Amino acid sequence: KKVERRVVEVPLLKRRVAFDEVSANFCGSYDDLETLPCWRFPEIAFVGRSNVGKSSMLNALVKKSVAVSGKRPGRTRRINMFRLDEKEETSCVLTDLPGYGYAGLGKEEQEQIARFVRRYLDDRPQLKLVVLIVDSRRDPDQTDLDVLYELKARGRPVLLVATKIDKFDTS
Repeated sequence: KKVERRVVEVPLLKRRVAFDEVSANFCGSYDDLETLPCWRFPEIAFVGRSNVGKSSMLNALVKKSVAVSGKRPGRTRRINMFRLDEKEETSCVLTDLPGYGYAGLGKEEQEQIARFVRRYLDDRPQLKLVVLIVDSRRDPDQTDLDVLYELKARGRPVLLVATKIDKFDTS
């Protein structure tokens, strides 16, 4: 469900963003850091367990859905980038990262994706904020906590967001 929102203050970007009034354009899907675009726009990365709703959350933030989401966990296996369609001087990029847990993948492919994501989180100078998404219906597990501590240890600013609040049984 799309939640009504207006303007969000994003201090790390040094500006305000009215996400739901902004279009996003797909920039590309990458599985090699050397092929990532080298732009000057700040990036906001979405990270979390497979099937936590990273792509759905990204879609909820913009005017028109752009990220592919599905019921089957582990659909996102590459870094997908979407540039907010704003003025050149105020644009930013939303980055949809593969989820950890990678359901349905072999151990070798899981490790390869994990190494790639770690390198992105470590080496990407454009990365200004990491949005760590957790499922509100479940207690964070050790992997969620490890990711949070690892991001903090790397000096990455983290915003913790709980999704799927609409799925709570209130009866």
